[in-house]
Amino acid sequence: ILYSYFLAACACLRLQCVRPPIKKYIIIYFFNQVCRYLWSMENNLSLQVATGTVILRERRKRHLTQQILADQAGLQRVYLVGIEGGRRSVSLAVIFALAQAMGMPAAELVRKIQAELGSG
Repeated sequence: ILYSYFLAACACLRLQCVRPPIKKYIIIYFFNQVCRYLWSMENNLSLQVATGTVILRERRKRHLTQQILADQAGLQRVYLVGIEGGRRSVSLAVIFALAQAMGMPAAELVRKIQAELGSG
């Protein structure tokens, strides 16, 4: 995505019909887009890490193996490993499936993730 923003900005800057003041705005726009993208990536990564930390903690608290939890939630163990490692995003459906497999309400799991985000 960053590379496509960069290519678009470079293409606009090479056009002879674009006036210098407009080129300045193109550069500013490109910079803003890059900052927004990086900010959203950072927030997404912290959410992934918080989610993984909470799921790992809750799984261990219940003395479940990754394979057992994955089977009960209808997930692949490899996917659960990625979630717990903070490398995979989860959908709301996965949150519900994991919460049900651990015998807790999904709202409680989400509250714990939110608390983890606040403490991290």
